[in-house]
Amino acid sequence: MKKLLIPLPIVAALFLGACSDSSDKKDEGTKTEVKKDDETKDVTYHKLGEKVTFEDVDYTLKSAKLSDSDPYGKPKKGKILTLDFNVKNNSDRKVYISSMSFRLYKDGKELDAFYGGAKRLGGDYEKGADVNGAIQYDVESAGKYTVKYLPADALDAKDIYWEFEVKE
Repeated sequence: MKKLLIPLPIVAALFLGACSDSSDKKDEGTKTEVKKDDETKDVTYHKLGEKVTFEDVDYTLKSAKLSDSDPYGKPKKGKILTLDFNVKNNSDRKVYISSMSFRLYKDGKELDAFYGGAKRLGGDYEKGADVNGAIQYDVESAGKYTVKYLPADALDAKDIYWEFEVKE
């Protein structure tokens, strides 16, 4: 019986060590990549100035402009890309739009938002509201960009995409 009891704590320790989750691992974060090859064929890429209507709300990406600085700070990567939007609520209800639901990509990599002094797009908009607002991003340079938007209050919505090129 003693021969059986001596290895039992060793086996139990090995078993518990194998089953436990290692807490020494650090989360390095992930970068989202948008690859056109992986997307479904029914995705439409809209252009600057093109109105997109979803659930009786019109979204228009009016312009995309680069700048070197903002009264509230300097970008880490060198430039600020300001996207000016117009949103018109033609529905019969209040809608919520979050600037956090917009993502900017360049060369398949998601870029960070810049929180500057522009009048930020976002909030609750009553029926009939027609508002202009901006979303800013920290970017390195001019080039081809993609904006992806998923309406915040729509569970079964498809993403809305805009593609455009910004020149210096």
